[in-house]
Amino acid sequence: MYPHLSKGNQTWPASCSSRLSRRTPSRGLPRWLFCPSPILAKHAETLQKFIDRSVKAEAFACNVNDDVSVATVFDGLKFSGRRVAGVIQLAMVLEDGIFENMSFEQWNRGIEPKTKGSRNLLANLWPDDKPFFILLSSITGVIGNTAQANYAAGNTFEDALVRT
Repeated sequence: MYPHLSKGNQTWPASCSSRLSRRTPSRGLPRWLFCPSPILAKHAETLQKFIDRSVKAEAFACNVNDDVSVATVFDGLKFSGRRVAGVIQLAMVLEDGIFENMSFEQWNRGIEPKTKGSRNLLANLWPDDKPFFILLSSITGVIGNTAQANYAAGNTFEDALVRT
């Protein structure tokens, strides 16, 4: 499905596991890097499924909200001579609460994976590699959702980011 992308020493970072990242290895994307935060048992299961299908998959403890953490992962890839073909940003945190009652900490936990995380990943891509950058946002950014103002705002940010 992606013959032009499967050549050479390319890595496909994804910020967390999802159906998308579980299905694409069989379609010609041979190497994946996951940056789950924190690393949970479900991520280990996803990595094992990749390995079982002869796909190279690695996980790094990386919080996409932390610019130093993201830069460390990307610098390590560059130092090892790997080319980053693209990023699929899947990070999200649901921190539901009525806006009037939401603490600043709740607001940040819900919005930062979409705002800081997306900016940090984009800032660390190398233009010479001509990478793709896919953000998975939600319709809540357009229509809203009761008790998810922070999540909706984060999705609206991602929509605006891809339009710039």
